[in-house]
Amino acid sequence: PAHRTIPLWELLRPLPNGGSSAGATPDRRHQIAEQRLGLRLRLAPDLDRKHYVRAHTPEECMWLLATTFVSPVFWAVAPVYGYLDWYKGQDRLKAYKEYRRLLQVLQAIHPTRRLALKAPAHTGALSALLKTIPDALLLQTHRHPVEACNSLNSLFYSVHDMVTKRVDAHRMAEANVRLQEHEIALNLAARDAHPGAVLDVHYDRLIADPVGTVRSIYDHFGLVWSDTFEERLGSYVRQNPKGRHGPHRYASGDFGLTDGAIAECFATYSERFGLTD
Repeated sequence: PAHRTIPLWELLRPLPNGGSSAGATPDRRHQIAEQRLGLRLRLAPDLDRKHYVRAHTPEECMWLLATTFVSPVFWAVAPVYGYLDWYKGQDRLKAYKEYRRLLQVLQAIHPTRRLALKAPAHTGALSALLKTIPDALLLQTHRHPVEACNSLNSLFYSVHDMVTKRVDAHRMAEANVRLQEHEIALNLAARDAHPGAVLDVHYDRLIADPVGTVRSIYDHFGLVWSDTFEERLGSYVRQNPKGRHGPHRYASGDFGLTDGAIAECFATYSERFGLTD
């Protein structure tokens, strides 16, 4: 209750384009997001089981970074390999300064509530994030790299398939693995430079005990926990079990890769966080 998440419709258009006063242009941001998302779901009917989102539900804040033009969202929505190569070489500090300004605008709506945000895009930008929002409470989830990359590739295949006649699945998957390898290298370097700045949460533990894991996060950061919140959280978990929208199946071979080749790219990371087989 003390936190506020940002729904998709606000992330896509964080600044209102109208108002409620007489004669003002109506604020159609929610309606525009509904229309945009509805088209995507018609083009990719399997999207819900891979990445469920609606206009009113929380979504990854990398969409805010899209307004800076330095964001993996442009690679996520289309196979633009040239942009991906350019993105990997960018200094992201300026983009995160703009991102902070947008967060200030969004938080002004409910200034007493802490924003709760999430995006894998922050993995390789930890240094920029710490410089621009030094008081952020940061946590990073860890999943076996083979599972994480295969899940990501499956999602990207569905999204890229909406905008191109033929997806080169192997090329796309290789590019994703290299991107994640690049991001993890930046992440580990930033973490070495800022020891203790990030709380680590293992994906397997989160799935096995979601309420207990969230409770441990609150305890770590000294946030207020209540029986009412625990009941609400437990109810949400029961109503939204993993696979509620259908099973999401994927394998390295689907993209012409092997488990061993993917794992080798992340050997240092896996060893550091106990993700080795």
